[in-house]
Amino acid sequence: MLRIIKGNITYFIYRNLTYVLYSILTISLILSPSLINSNYVLANERKPLIYPLKGEILVHFNEEYTDEETGETHRHCGIDISGEKGDRVVASAPGKVFYVGYTPTG
Repeated sequence: MLRIIKGNITYFIYRNLTYVLYSILTISLILSPSLINSNYVLANERKPLIYPLKGEILVHFNEEYTDEETGETHRHCGIDISGEKGDRVVASAPGKVFYVGYTPTG
């Protein structure tokens, strides 16, 4: 299992666990990096993560984008997958999906 080591900063965790967070952050399972702590198990190395939704990937994790309103450049903190209202969304790893939606900050 992969465990977050106490004392790691969020950026370090993102850079080292990108392949894990790529799927988990897709559906904003982790709404804020401050919710990550050393007690969470993100994934089991031996089992591949599944996509939470069948659909086209519109924006990838850590992809650079420009805010249309401000013109500022940002890095995307999740991935966006196209879907329709009412589509079934499943957890990428053991757990529950507690949020599906859009956040303007990426």
